[in-house]
Amino acid sequence: MAKSEIPTVKLRRTSAGNLRNFFFFFTVLGIVSILFVRVITLDSLSFQMGVPSLVVIFYAVFIFNKGKNVLNHDQLGDSVYYLGFILTLVALILALYDMSANSTAEVIIPKFAIALSTTVVGIFIRVFMSQFAPAQEDISEMSEKMLSDTALSLKTQLDVTLTTFTGLVDELSRKTSESLEKNSIELSTFL
Repeated sequence: MAKSEIPTVKLRRTSAGNLRNFFFFFTVLGIVSILFVRVITLDSLSFQMGVPSLVVIFYAVFIFNKGKNVLNHDQLGDSVYYLGFILTLVALILALYDMSANSTAEVIIPKFAIALSTTVVGIFIRVFMSQFAPAQEDISEMSEKMLSDTALSLKTQLDVTLTTFTGLVDELSRKTSESLEKNSIELSTFL
């Protein structure tokens, strides 16, 4: 077998502790993104809503890629929702802080929209990844059915094999008896 044909196995080096660290990193990154859009407004509400939302989306892509064999989809989806919710709370705290300095609706309402956008993205991703995945009971039921079907197929194949083997033994015994009889007659005739 050539060296290029040797199969390789990728081992997962991600643990639940690493996933916790990733969550912390993206939480800090999300808070920094909220502070960033407060300073660099570009007079665009969609930009201000989009940057923190992109952090949640990047976290979702990253965590579902890294954590696919570490935690189940419900837990991964919950972590995306919680990240969005934490970023919402941070943005609301900052909006309420700004309200003490300038309490006009034109200033505060866009900041609440920025805050709520991360929760909406987090909830959407959580629902999309968790609610449309098969439940553990469904997976168990499908596995049991597949196992039952496989066992039935194996039993059928074993029955066919046993019948074939029995026929082969009977045929072999008959041929051996015939051959012995023929050899016995030839030996008697010779003697």
